[in-house]
Amino acid sequence: MSKISEYQKALRLKEAESESKTVGEFATELGKSTAVLLQQLKAAGITKQSADPLTVGEKRKFFKYLQNLHKPQKLREKITITVNPEWQKLIRGVAAQENGAEFSSLVYLLGVVLRGESVEPEFQQLINLIIAKAVINGVLPLQKLGRPKREELDSIGREAAARYWEMIDFGSSYELAVEVVSAEFHKSERHIMRLIAPHKKYIGETLEQRYIKRRYWQSIREMYTNNSSVDLYRSLFEPKIPIPDFTSDDYVDHLDELIQQLADKAKPLTKKI
Repeated sequence: MSKISEYQKALRLKEAESESKTVGEFATELGKSTAVLLQQLKAAGITKQSADPLTVGEKRKFFKYLQNLHKPQKLREKITITVNPEWQKLIRGVAAQENGAEFSSLVYLLGVVLRGESVEPEFQQLINLIIAKAVINGVLPLQKLGRPKREELDSIGREAAARYWEMIDFGSSYELAVEVVSAEFHKSERHIMRLIAPHKKYIGETLEQRYIKRRYWQSIREMYTNNSSVDLYRSLFEPKIPIPDFTSDDYVDHLDELIQQLADKAKPLTKKI
């Protein structure tokens, strides 16, 4: 049994112990005398003595009796409220490409799983689409950055960081690497370092991590440039009609379109109470 499962089991036992009270203790908790509570319990169909324990089911039966006893003769007019669950907000945020929304959705899913709750079907569809995009892009969604950045700047930063660390790993000096990358990307050396720093984790914290990622990116590039390689994404379609020459951007656009369709459905609901 995992530590989390042990904790959840202990928590349930603790809650069960805290709910187990005698009639006298329950009377004190409710601010009633024991004699009055015994009469009310009897009227509710529960015969007890002051030292007898009350089960959770008996408490529920007693509270239901009290609710029915004080139930108004005339039902109040129901009011309409807006229900906007967190998972719907996340769907709309991902569709709007809000900063860090995809990563927040994965974290929310983690919480749902750890709590043992069920995942809403629409939210599960969103997670499936996010993972599909991650497979195509070759990287998991990033956490929310300090301030929003344009997508093209993020792309330049990743490419500049990859080029910089490639030179460093192959023996170039810091000064030469910054100078070359600055010239290749037409940015000042200070600007280049501002672009490189936030993408260190994306490129890899260690030499070994960077080597593994370079091999992965190289295999991805070969998949698109080598005509003899298996077209991974085209094989996902049934060739009932000729398949156009899709690019990875086409697949990502399609996944974004499916996310937008989910967002169009994920509107706040109204409920009468």
